[in-house]
Amino acid sequence: MKRIFLFLSVFLLITTTTSCHKVSDQIEKLEKQEPEYEKMEDPRQILDAIQEGIAKKVQDLEVADGVLSDKNTGFPYYEIIPLGTSQNHDKIAKHFNPEDIKSGYILRPIVTSDNAQLLIIVHAQDNEASENVKQAMAKVLSDQETQAAQTQIKNQHLIKSNGTIRQGNFLIYVTWEHTHDIIHIFEHHVR
Repeated sequence: MKRIFLFLSVFLLITTTTSCHKVSDQIEKLEKQEPEYEKMEDPRQILDAIQEGIAKKVQDLEVADGVLSDKNTGFPYYEIIPLGTSQNHDKIAKHFNPEDIKSGYILRPIVTSDNAQLLIIVHAQDNEASENVKQAMAKVLSDQETQAAQTQIKNQHLIKSNGTIRQGNFLIYVTWEHTHDIIHIFEHHVR
């Protein structure tokens, strides 16, 4: 009887220790996993998710009325310009052919004394249109580099670390302090 009791005690101890270790490992794996991202088809939704990500990184910013704004005053620091309308005569939007774009947006500072921050997100019509949009983004980068060389933009390093990527017919152009984080959010939300 003592042997059976001893055997059961040892068995219970080993089982409990092993189970606790497995649970501990599973909890650790869950903590390391990335949050689930909702897949999105609308560039505006993706832009909103990116703005929320930026606001989490920059203490002074929040998203108010759909755009990054000063947390204390609520005044917008940035403006959102829709792409794909033939009526748009913006100096950045002029590089893009409206026929290539299903939907797209430019996010940039309202005060343009330092034009280093710029984000463009586009859902192109098709494969050929995606290539055209990519070429237009290259022209925007060239313009930014030229402007940085001619003026003394204090954040020239942001232009040098520009990120432009394509995922399917979605493209993003990022000249921002948190380029890597923004691209990460974009990649996880695009279908």
